[in-house]
Amino acid sequence: MDISIHDNQLLSYSVLSLKREIHLHTLYSEKNEYTDVIFSGVIAYHFECDNFRTIIFDIEEGDLEEIYNDNEPLFLRLKNYGWINIDYNSKEELLRKMLDNNIKAYNLHSSYGLSGWVWAENMLKQISE
Repeated sequence: MDISIHDNQLLSYSVLSLKREIHLHTLYSEKNEYTDVIFSGVIAYHFECDNFRTIIFDIEEGDLEEIYNDNEPLFLRLKNYGWINIDYNSKEELLRKMLDNNIKAYNLHSSYGLSGWVWAENMLKQISE
């Protein structure tokens, strides 16, 4: 069963650098139900517009190339600064390496507040306390 996070409030998020994980801690207030979203094997991410009152619309698997194309200036500007800790010489090489390592793209959509994307091996949603 897929756990819904539609209309959940983002309470906090943590980046666990050494574990290469990102944790989103959310609350669905109508049921007083907490849900954690855990991205593991994170390669890169970009979040923006955190207004400290984020309401999540959905997190869906996306397309690596589409995210690259939509954010190409960011990728090009930060390539030589270790933002993605993978050696590559072209967009095509980077995308091939992501696919070879089973990296997926995830889009974070919000009704209000924080949005962005994550490149990671997996995403897990779990009910928490």
